[in-house]
Amino acid sequence: MIYRRGQKLLVQGITGKQGTFWTEKMIECGTTVAGGVNPKRAGEKHLGLPVFRSAVEATKETPCDMSVIFIPPLMAKDAIIDAIDAGIKTIVVLTEHIPSHDVLEIFARLRDSDSRIVGPNTAGIVTPGEGFVGIMPGHNPSIFMPGDVGVISRSGSLGTLICLNLTRAKLPVGVHRHRRRSYHRHDNERCAGGARQG
Repeated sequence: MIYRRGQKLLVQGITGKQGTFWTEKMIECGTTVAGGVNPKRAGEKHLGLPVFRSAVEATKETPCDMSVIFIPPLMAKDAIIDAIDAGIKTIVVLTEHIPSHDVLEIFARLRDSDSRIVGPNTAGIVTPGEGFVGIMPGHNPSIFMPGDVGVISRSGSLGTLICLNLTRAKLPVGVHRHRRRSYHRHDNERCAGGARQG
C-alpha cells in the first residue's frame, strides 16, 4: 500500500473544494492523476483532467491503481463500493465519521475482492520523490525527502512531525503512511463481524 511513481490515481470528489486543492498539490508532487469522479459533472474537464460518472466508468477508459475518496460521510459508502467494483486495488479513504453500518457493508464487499482500504479517516500516503495520495504535505521538501526510513503512524499530524524531525536529523523518509485503519479481505477472520482498528 505504497504509492509508486507512474501508478494511476483516480480522485473521487475531484471537483469539490478539498478535492480540487489537494489534487493540484498531488500533481505538483509528481502523482499521476488519471481523472476524477463526480456524477453531476461527468463528461467535463476539471484541472485539465476528465471527470467520469463513476469509478467503474473511469477504469473502463483508463485503468487505475489507486483511488482517493474526497466524499462526505453519508455518501462515502457508495463511492468506496464503486471503487471496489471498479477493481481498484488500493482505496485511500480520507472521510471520517462514516456510519458504522456502512463500514460493515463495505467490509462485506471487500470480502470478495482484491481491493484494500487505507482508512477511513486517514491523511493518506507519501512516498517522497515519487508522489503522495491524500491530504498530507507531501509537496513540502522540508518535511518529506527521499530516504531509507519508513514511517507508519496512527496520527497524521504526529507522523508528519516525526518525518519533519527525521528530515532535520538527515534521516530522510522513504515512505510515510498514516494508518488510522487499514482493511483487506484477509482481515475479516480476525474482525468477528465488526470493524477492528488496524
